[in-house]
Amino acid sequence: ALYQLLLVRHGVQADACGGTPVSRRTSPETRALVGMLANLMPIRLSVDLQDSFRSHLQRVRDAAREAFKHGQLSLGQIVQALQPGRVPGVTPYVQATLSVEPAPSTEAPEGAPWAPEVFVPDSIRYDLEAHFYDHGDALSGLLLYNTALFERATIERLAEGFIRLARGAVAEPDRANGDLAVLGPREERRIRDASCGVKAELGVDPLSEIEARATESPDAIALVYDGAQVSYGVLWDRASSQGRVLRQRYGVTPEDIVAVLVDRSAAHVEGALAVWCAGGGYVPIDPALPDDRIAYMLHDR
Repeated sequence: ALYQLLLVRHGVQADACGGTPVSRRTSPETRALVGMLANLMPIRLSVDLQDSFRSHLQRVRDAAREAFKHGQLSLGQIVQALQPGRVPGVTPYVQATLSVEPAPSTEAPEGAPWAPEVFVPDSIRYDLEAHFYDHGDALSGLLLYNTALFERATIERLAEGFIRLARGAVAEPDRANGDLAVLGPREERRIRDASCGVKAELGVDPLSEIEARATESPDAIALVYDGAQVSYGVLWDRASSQGRVLRQRYGVTPEDIVAVLVDRSAAHVEGALAVWCAGGGYVPIDPALPDDRIAYMLHDR
């Protein structure tokens, strides 16, 4: 319940689908088998931030119990049956997982010169994995994360927010989910200062600045990339002419979205400015991405 609330409080949607391992040793035939027998069970729940944490906890308990009745189903079987849209590199339905298991013993077996330790893998299957270990009167845990998506500092703040949320929920279980503290004093102060900071006069828009520089100093260097230089005059001529093509030939109007599919280069900047000249907004797409990913981005309006 805390984990799902944490994800919702840090996200932009009112529901979260987390995965948790469920034992498959539910029949006499499997109880004697050696090895790992578990399925990852996705549990999706809408979180009402106006509701109390006590009510949220009961709803999560009910949803988990209902899901565990179908623990014999694997995530692969669920995906095969429902056929969701697939995105390369993204696991369907579950990107964050949670597991709670008994803490490993810290006592070495008799006659052995070692003691069991918590195993930390070199790679993970999901974007965020929370592993908790039950010591009886306390919990310890660790967060494993996709380093391509998260920085260490972000995960550290997430862990601090989890502890803060847990303390608040235990102390005031009837308080609204949205009122339980997640941010620390320093984070709250940064947000408050950013939202109530000193007002500043906005300058002219970038297109007007570039056009003015192109008129005043057309030979001045605007872009330098990989040894090549582009002047303000050339940059403005290319961007404005491409912008006219977008408007007249392709019908681009204000608020239209235009994909810019080009390697990092001066042409990338020229393309973005051309879209602005036409009045649209641009979405940069890396040509190095897999074709399926590019196709998904082009159709996901």
